Amino acid sequence: MTERGAHVKFRAGPKAICTMMAGRCIRISRMIPHTPSRLPAAFCYTERMARDLSSYKILVVDDEADARSFICAVLEDNGATVLEASDGDAALEVARREKPDLITLDITMPGKDGGAVFEELRKDPALLDTPVCIISAHPDLRRLIYQRTVPPPDGYLDKPIDEKGLLLNVRKTLTLARRRHAK
Repeated sequence: MTERGAHVKFRAGPKAICTMMAGRCIRISRMIPHTPSRLPAAFCYTERMARDLSSYKILVVDDEADARSFICAVLEDNGATVLEASDGDAALEVARREKPDLITLDITMPGKDGGAVFEELRKDPALLDTPVCIISAHPDLRRLIYQRTVPPPDGYLDKPIDEKGLLLNVRKTLTLARRRHAK
């Protein structure tokens, strides 16, 4: 971690550096992957941790490039195959084509917002059982998702997000979905 004035930089995994200001991540920078021998011991990931999400394909939907880059970098660092979409229409197209194991979905986006995308996902027979984790900077909008006539989302996370909270929520959502399908 390095400090420069009011900005704090820290490694957000082996492939990303997060620049923080006033406790919020303001910029994510992707790095060229380094060999583990060049990384400080605190930032080295074990092989078991990297494989933790290796069997999953996750669609990350967010119109903010920095937030999307951060989420993608964290998930990739933990072994997931990551797909990206920056708006609602692209999200639906990618979801129908790729059939992801999980979708992280921002609520407030230009064009088709996350609420409309979520409702379409729940009404589409091919995507009905796909777990969805809502990620939003506006906790007051949570009610808009839960007041819909479709089943509620499988997870919810408020922005700003951190690596630990994201991974905990993603793992929990995937585990619950796997148990639901096993019955």
